[in-house]
Amino acid sequence: MDNFQIAIPGHGTISYSEAVAEKRFETKRPDVVATFEEEQIFFEIYVSHAVDTDKEKFFIEGKYKSVEIDLSGCLTSTFDEIKNLVLNETRNKRVIFWQDEELVETKTEKQNAKTTDNSWVGHLILLAIAVLAFFGVVRWFSNKRRG
Repeated sequence: MDNFQIAIPGHGTISYSEAVAEKRFETKRPDVVATFEEEQIFFEIYVSHAVDTDKEKFFIEGKYKSVEIDLSGCLTSTFDEIKNLVLNETRNKRVIFWQDEELVETKTEKQNAKTTDNSWVGHLILLAIAVLAFFGVVRWFSNKRRG
């Protein structure tokens, strides 16, 4: 709540603002609600029990960015160890929902376009190797006839 950045699995470190604990949202009460890229993001802290299927369904169907942070094994951890786990680690976090499928398709399409744009480089390299091999064979035969 006193920081403005957190590491999210698959998304790197994000910056957020206006973090509030236990703020009611519709029919749920997430552990922390913050603002990320002008929309709300929800954090659930798993200490004694994980997010139940009803709450998980709520986040997914509502398409609400949400992350569960597992602190269940931290009963004897120091404040600094817990702070590091919450803010910097990703191995103890699970993204419940992050983005709409349409956005995933757009990202995939961009990756495919990039691959297509760069495919000519591979063809050019193969052509160069073929030309060099051809001239190498011609030169070898020319030397054989002379010698």
